[in-house]
Amino acid sequence: MNSSVLIQPYGTDTSLVFGLEWETLVGANVERQSYKRAAAHKASHYVRAGRHSSAVGYGHLNEKGKRKLYSAAAIFAQAHSHGVFLEKLELPEDQYWVVAAQSGLVISGTDKICTAEEADELIESLTSRYPHIVHITTDETQFSHYLNDKSVLHDVRSLIERTPPWARYAVGAMLALILADLGWGEYKSYQANKERQRLAAQHVDSDALWIETIDQWQQGITLHGRTGLVELYNNVGNIPLNIGSWKLSEVACAAVAAGWQCSAQYARFLGSNLSFKHNAPKGWDVQWNGLSGAVGNWLIPHSGNTLDRTKLENVNDISVDYISKLQSALPSFITYTLENPTVVSITDPVVTQPNGSMRSYPYPGENSEALKLPKTFRFKLEAPLRSLTVLPLLDSSAIHSIRFVHKPETGGQSLTRSAFVAQLAGEFYAQ
Repeated sequence: MNSSVLIQPYGTDTSLVFGLEWETLVGANVERQSYKRAAAHKASHYVRAGRHSSAVGYGHLNEKGKRKLYSAAAIFAQAHSHGVFLEKLELPEDQYWVVAAQSGLVISGTDKICTAEEADELIESLTSRYPHIVHITTDETQFSHYLNDKSVLHDVRSLIERTPPWARYAVGAMLALILADLGWGEYKSYQANKERQRLAAQHVDSDALWIETIDQWQQGITLHGRTGLVELYNNVGNIPLNIGSWKLSEVACAAVAAGWQCSAQYARFLGSNLSFKHNAPKGWDVQWNGLSGAVGNWLIPHSGNTLDRTKLENVNDISVDYISKLQSALPSFITYTLENPTVVSITDPVVTQPNGSMRSYPYPGENSEALKLPKTFRFKLEAPLRSLTVLPLLDSSAIHSIRFVHKPETGGQSLTRSAFVAQLAGEFYAQ
């Protein structure tokens, strides 16, 4: 895949940049992290993460002029702050630009300049990862609304370049005075002492560090259980089949921190954009897909419960009691796939050493109950939408996504046949 960066003029003093690399940052002070990530990759420019976005973009640009540079991908993400969206834009010389954004963040691995074949492969991969993604065409005349600090590219300069000249001179003079005062012998002793401090071992209680790490990990896991499934089912089940003479074709929801981010796609029948806009449910963010497609986006709030590994059921009990209940419901489903339980994956904690380097600490093993890592069962389900009402779910279940397609021409209904075919994906935890 072509990793080059393309710069195209946009107006008299502005250029758009296509083809940056993107990462999503976690933790505090993401602005500072943005600069460090760009500098680590020896980038010349970067789009800074901040309060508005946790994504940083960076690249190598041979641009020395006075024109302001803005990231086309960051502009695309701002313009589509709800849901998951994708665009394929044709560029000169038989090249294409593929970009995708989720909830206002550029998806890593997109913002790529590639051939037609590579673009189709990337789009196929995105569609597989995000079944509810919406393929749209951006109106470039609206770019000017998003030429701001969220999309502007900043220079990546070294520490010496960012230090004012007077400060560099002052530091140099101070060092000269120190060396002259200490003398060469004292200086060597000073350096040797610093080296001993740098190599001094730092004692870290690996067990305590990992217990804290597991505690932090579980605080980021939201469980929905049966209550969450019913709430989700009731919401998507009440979506209008017809809005202003536009017919429902598909609904998809993905779990986010605040609940589920949903989108409903409608196909034009006899209505107009105006009739859809006037009749859309209150609170929907309406967007258009060409002349015959309408998309409504909304959020289903759900606080859920935070995972507590001390209250999880045992794998052996689940394998007998819960699976037996699940087997009784299988005739109501088209397919149900349940993966074997696996230990959850948690990134090794990292601690700063006295010399400033970073050291990771591998998992010490199950030395105590507090160090036991939970296990997870991942599942996927395809069934008539109504069959979700008989799906047994543990309280330790997390629903990742739901998608259903409306196909009224299915030729009648049966236990596993319906005009509404749903796909549900999630996982449940055990110990």
